[in-house]
Amino acid sequence: MHVKVLPLTVVLIALLAACAPAAPPTTPTPSTPQRIALLAPFEGQYRDIGYDALYAARLALAEAGVGYIELMPQDDGGTLETASARAQAFATDPQVIAALALGYVAVDPGTQFSFGDLPVIIVGDWGTQPVGPNTYILGWGNTGFPDDSLFYPSTRVNLQDATPLTFTSSAAMPDADFIARYAATDQFAPPPTPLATLTYDAMRFLVQALANVSTREAAATGIETTRYAGINGDIHFRAHTWMGAPRREYRVENGQLILASSG
Repeated sequence: MHVKVLPLTVVLIALLAACAPAAPPTTPTPSTPQRIALLAPFEGQYRDIGYDALYAARLALAEAGVGYIELMPQDDGGTLETASARAQAFATDPQVIAALALGYVAVDPGTQFSFGDLPVIIVGDWGTQPVGPNTYILGWGNTGFPDDSLFYPSTRVNLQDATPLTFTSSAAMPDADFIARYAATDQFAPPPTPLATLTYDAMRFLVQALANVSTREAAATGIETTRYAGINGDIHFRAHTWMGAPRREYRVENGQLILASSG
């Protein structure tokens, strides 16, 4: 009877494979990409807000190293009607699991309700409060003017810069390291404002809150139970507000932004 003899190299490979340790378990990733929406102004007078947030959110996702999350930026259209329609479009996309919103019409109460059951983090203070069923505010809750729009020269064009303007924000001034990392994301990235650091933290917070989450209900629970130590301090929510939100005093003098105090 003829017996087939396996080559020695094949036998050795088989033995080594049998003795090799089992591969460590990996964290499961969704079968389809998760999407995080970004609703902000990308046109008109307030377009700097949108682009400041866009590059910060991209940086946060890149540094988090989660390839299964897609960022979906969308211009708010400049009116409550268009912002609400685009929020509703996000709400009907089953792959969108959470959203960030910046700018006046993007965070208007009407727009908040148009997001439906989609968890939304309002980044910064825009003279509003969280009123949507799953809306959270990453700011100290200022409902008046001046607000975080003063970070952008385009919103100060009708104000007297000769007289120093003061306002309070939770957003931290970007340091040299953040500025360098932010600028490296794109050759056209604008100089980051403090709201860029706040958007960065909001995105990193969401990545942590959405780990192993596949539904919007679970995403909302993740947001309510997650704690994240970021550039702007410890971030956790209670009753849809940022507990212990820091307050930093800024001054605009001769068109320049100055951090007057922090606490």
